Amino acid sequence: MNTLSQPNGPQLTIRGSRFAMPAFGATILIILGCYVFLAASNPFMSFGTVLMTFFTPLIALISMNLTTRAVFYDDRCKVARIEIFYENIVFIKRGRFLLTIHYNRPNEARAKPRRASLSFWEMRRHEQDKCLEILRQSLTEKAVLNSTF
Repeated sequence: MNTLSQPNGPQLTIRGSRFAMPAFGATILIILGCYVFLAASNPFMSFGTVLMTFFTPLIALISMNLTTRAVFYDDRCKVARIEIFYENIVFIKRGRFLLTIHYNRPNEARAKPRRASLSFWEMRRHEQDKCLEILRQSLTEKAVLNSTF
């Protein structure tokens, strides 16, 4: 029997942007509109020629939709590739568009805490609520008192 503790899965994974899919749909409609307009003026115009004009925005929108912004575990969170343990968080500042986590690294003599930012503007409402709930439950009492949720 293995006595080592198994790592638990994430409590919450925040991925994508709430603006990516509507912008992707609008871009597809613009591509089709441009193709109809250009095909009427030049019958030898191919759809691939029109599509290549919009290739970079399409790739950017697809990558925005698949990007993982934050992952919250039982003992730590990972924000923008920065892993932060909950006991190292000094305080959290919530703005209208941005959630800023101020934290200290262990064994580091630095007067000013480091910062990690998470865009609240791009998160869905239920993800915002779940994120704040996890942080309230997991932070130390001192960090909760210093924080503005």
